[in-house]
Amino acid sequence: MYDYSIETPAPWYDQRGSITALSLPVGLSSIGNAAFCDCQSITGIVLPDSLESVGVHAFAYCVRVPNMVMPAGVSHIPGYAFWGNSMDYTLFLGDRPIIDEGNGDMGTCYYLPAHAASWQEGTYALPWGSDLCGEDVHWYYDYGTLSIFGEGDMEDIATHAGVPWYEYADQITKVVVGEGVTGVGAYAFADLTKLTTAELPETLTKLGAYAFAGDAALESVTL
Repeated sequence: MYDYSIETPAPWYDQRGSITALSLPVGLSSIGNAAFCDCQSITGIVLPDSLESVGVHAFAYCVRVPNMVMPAGVSHIPGYAFWGNSMDYTLFLGDRPIIDEGNGDMGTCYYLPAHAASWQEGTYALPWGSDLCGEDVHWYYDYGTLSIFGEGDMEDIATHAGVPWYEYADQITKVVVGEGVTGVGAYAFADLTKLTTAELPETLTKLGAYAFAGDAALESVTL
């Protein structure tokens, strides 16, 4: 698709007020700069699986779009592509992309990497702040709760200071390990000084050395 601008707007710019839905054709690989900027009547957008790139200001000020599902081929969102929007969420059907500044109006962002497609029959998306702690196991920290989810074993760590959530060690009060996780790694939850509650799954078959060592405040562990 061509790139557009304020000086050279898209051919449909003058009709933008009457455009309420947008469905782009299969085979389209790019959306140009400012292509649908200020289309304030659009309430739904369907993007093709073939899409690979989105231009600057491509969907800026599409204020009525409630959410967006981004194809797996899109690995980069340029600055201000979604500026001025108020979406509830954006789901990326692929690995976590690079998002430049000026896109804070995309709502809560989730992503669904290919290796996680089997989780809950492919309906499970990862929160934006999550990261790997095993080959197919992720972690996510949110307001005192450390969540571990996915399939298989967590990785073993050589020391409590080596866990990826170490910066939150003095804030974690609850640990939740989801069904599907089969092993908790060595030192995984060691020296979490404020941890009081841990919930472990029925699928768990292995508990690593010193997994809960030094958790003096721990009151209950649920299996």
